[in-house]
This record gives sequence, C-alpha cells and structure tokens, in this order.
Amino acid sequence: MAWDHNYRRLDEGETIMEGDEVQVDKPFGWRPTICVGKKAPSPLYTSHRIYRRKISPDHAEAIRTQDPRGCDSGGKIEPVFDSEDD
Repeated sequence: MAWDHNYRRLDEGETIMEGDEVQVDKPFGWRPTICVGKKAPSPLYTSHRIYRRKISPDHAEAIRTQDPRGCDSGGKIEPVFDSEDD
C-alpha cells in the first residue's frame, strides 16, 4: 500500500488532534482517531499504532515535486555533475 501524500505521519510525542486518523488492522485501514489530546507513540515500533494528519494541498504538491536533493524542481529532476575545475 503506497503512502498518500495528502497526509503526513505524526512523530512520537505529537499531540493527536481532531481530524487525525489512525491505521487499524485490515480490512479497516485508516479510521478517525478516538485518542484526541493524547501523545502519538513512536511509529517505528510495529506494536504501536501509526497516526496521520491531513496536510494542505499546496504542501502535498510541494512534497511530490521535490527532488531528492531537497530542491523544488517543479516535478523535473535535472542531473547534477561535479565540476572538473576543482
């Protein structure tokens, strides 16, 4: 299952807010959380639930068009060559 880039994962210790979702066992998938106000557990442990928060459409588009070097490439990744003048 691919990650939906309209959401971001909550980090450990973030406060769970109204509108956040929690990943539950199959066949249910993502559901609205009932733990509003509590701290999100570490998503790195398989025994912990993973929480996510919807992000703005502009932010989601910026993530999709960002190249691995962290630059806004507008969806195009240009090759990077080392200068031979060094």
